[in-house]
Amino acid sequence: MAMTLEEKREKNRLWRAAWRAANLEKARAQNRAWIAANPEKARAQTAAWRAANSEKVRAQRRVWRAANLEKVRAQDRAWTAANQEKARANQYRYKGLPQPTRPMPDNCECCGRPRGEKGLALDHCHISTQFRGWLCTACNTAMGKFGDDIAGLMKAVRYLERTIQLKG
Repeated sequence: MAMTLEEKREKNRLWRAAWRAANLEKARAQNRAWIAANPEKARAQTAAWRAANSEKVRAQRRVWRAANLEKVRAQDRAWTAANQEKARANQYRYKGLPQPTRPMPDNCECCGRPRGEKGLALDHCHISTQFRGWLCTACNTAMGKFGDDIAGLMKAVRYLERTIQLKG
């Protein structure tokens, strides 16, 4: 009885798998040569396989990252150093902060002190989440402690005015 098309395909697949196992280096060399000769097809096939096997790819990536933690950290540090603006934008997005509408200046927009090693803090309205400006850590912390509103700051101003009168 003649083999069906599916049986022929399965027999061929098994033969290819056995040949590949017996001739691994030769198979790898042929594969590299085909990829070099057909880069676009190779990229398309890789992308299609990754899309069809996304869970497998994620699992392999997790295993590799866990086994190569120092290498991963070094790569992350190198990327962050080379892409500071993108890294900062990613941090803002991760923390749920708005994107700044202007670049970070050299000085605090409240007190005028020069920015430190870590730069300036992104100040934003906690109600509308709108970007307000760039503040040093001291001014940003003070704003928060005064309730992030004019009323809290005015109370502090009135307090200072009273204490100045006590000195005089």
